[in-house]
Amino acid sequence: MPKVISRAAISSSSDAPITATQQAILKTYFCLCGEFLLVIDTDVRHLPRRPTDNTIVVRCKASSRPTVSSTGEPAPPVAPRVFKLNSVDGGKQFVKRENDLLEPQHIHLCPRCATPVGYQAAPPPTRNATFLYLYWGGLTEVQGHVPDEAWEGEEELLGDGSA
Repeated sequence: MPKVISRAAISSSSDAPITATQQAILKTYFCLCGEFLLVIDTDVRHLPRRPTDNTIVVRCKASSRPTVSSTGEPAPPVAPRVFKLNSVDGGKQFVKRENDLLEPQHIHLCPRCATPVGYQAAPPPTRNATFLYLYWGGLTEVQGHVPDEAWEGEEELLGDGSA
């Protein structure tokens, strides 16, 4: 039996510039306490916001209704985001919205510090809901670091600026 010899040169450089294929495809986010919370296929700053409470909207299911593009032709259905949320069930609450409508919210809590990090309208698991809503300012890309935008909008909530 002939002997097989392979010759492969392996080289690496930590000084080489980062190429597009080397950049992270998945983004990781942490709770303000440092606990891992979310890995997702996009930067959450690029996701849409819900106007009623300024939460970040993450699509969990593909759109089932036919959509129409700006040219009037049928558009492909919107695909769900690829993500994994590390949270514990925080129970169910109802929020009063316009016209005295009650909106059910199934709360997601950080598994370490029990801070609310988001909610969904359908009961758990996350994939049961069409959308997952994440609270703005409750996520950070750098573990243990509070982002500057975490306090964005606090002035409006406090009114005159006194606490």
